[in-house]
Amino acid sequence: GFCVDFSSVLNRLDNVRPAPRGTGLAPVLLTTGGYHGTLAAVRALGRAGVPVVVADSDAFAVARWSCFTRSRVFAPPVRDKQYRFLDWLLAFGKRSRQRHVLLPTCDDTAWLYARHRDELSRHFHVSGCSGDAVYGLLNKRQLMAACREVGIDTPGTRSPSSEAELERVASAARYPVLIKPTSQVLFESRHKGKEVGDRAELLATYRRFREQRYGDALLAYDASVSWPLVQEYFSTADRSIYNLSGYIGRDPADSVLRASRKVLQEREIGVGICFERAQVHAELVQAVRALFARLGYHGIFEIEFIPAHGRFYLIDANPRFYGELAFDVARSMPLPLIAYFDALGDMQAVRALIAAATELPDAPRAHMYRVGFEMYLRTQRFSGALSVEQQRVWRDWQAAQGALSDAVHDGEDWVPSLIETAKRCYLQLRFPAELIQQTARHRFGFAR
Repeated sequence: GFCVDFSSVLNRLDNVRPAPRGTGLAPVLLTTGGYHGTLAAVRALGRAGVPVVVADSDAFAVARWSCFTRSRVFAPPVRDKQYRFLDWLLAFGKRSRQRHVLLPTCDDTAWLYARHRDELSRHFHVSGCSGDAVYGLLNKRQLMAACREVGIDTPGTRSPSSEAELERVASAARYPVLIKPTSQVLFESRHKGKEVGDRAELLATYRRFREQRYGDALLAYDASVSWPLVQEYFSTADRSIYNLSGYIGRDPADSVLRASRKVLQEREIGVGICFERAQVHAELVQAVRALFARLGYHGIFEIEFIPAHGRFYLIDANPRFYGELAFDVARSMPLPLIAYFDALGDMQAVRALIAAATELPDAPRAHMYRVGFEMYLRTQRFSGALSVEQQRVWRDWQAAQGALSDAVHDGEDWVPSLIETAKRCYLQLRFPAELIQQTARHRFGFAR
């Protein structure tokens, strides 16, 4: 058989282009190295001379192999049931010669860092937000309630808390509807949600969602999180989501924002593939300021809205790095650096970065996840879900955008793209069930 020791290849590529040394800046520790937002942060911080440490349990997490990563350490999974990650993190901080900056790269670390801020701040530089403020954004039930209080539109949402109430919701619902987890924090399956078309499907799917487990640390903090939400469905959500992202400091004057429109994603509720530049709407900025003031939050963020019926409906909020972060960095909004100096308490540096964050005319008009884009077009075309004409539309879109920013590909830093492509191909071959189901459904009309 044909076998390659890929680990040995990666070891030889480990220091293809070392990050700059001797800058005197405090090191930063980043987790979840497989996330595109983490990779974008590694590159932005590393290019600025910040020593970057990537901690992950996955040896093939793409951010680990960026040439801008100074060092790599193995850590327990962030969602570990036994809370080993937090124990590991505290031990790492105690034995480190320098205090590292902690920046949240996922919902789990955003909540954990804020929840245990006092304990972590003995060994790390962390931001000043409370656990309750961060959780108010990460718990969709609390988020929707806060939005109603400050006058932000949200999809119609029901939140059952018993079987009897679930039955009533199922009987009164106007289908289709979405079933969504209340939060992604320490949520083991990471399932984003599912569209259901009738009462029987809602009850069966909802009960399956109830069986999916959260980490004990979160359940002890909020036991109601195990009850998912039933939310109004918007048919435009899979092809037009408005994203407002940026930084709002303790003083609202310390802020910088960008907007984009997600025009293609991998599934009905999934990872973004293609984004376009969009106008920042002043009324939404004011609404977000009011929401943050209500919850007591300040810092980096991404908030998603569905435009429908001439209004913007808020559907999600992320108080951490996000998938299309590289797009905003390419548009002169260096959020990783702003978050870094905010955690250090250096507001002079934060304000200097904000003042310099002017979007230039030649900034990319669009952003894509190229590996996912190619995989999407090929698999969807093979399954019959995408026609030849629809495929051509997306090829024309790509050609019309000119220079695009990319979630993974970078001419200076090519190893992560190599790894990402290999991993996606492997997973497609290793777990082809979804593609087979799609093909049967679209080509032969078989039910799921």
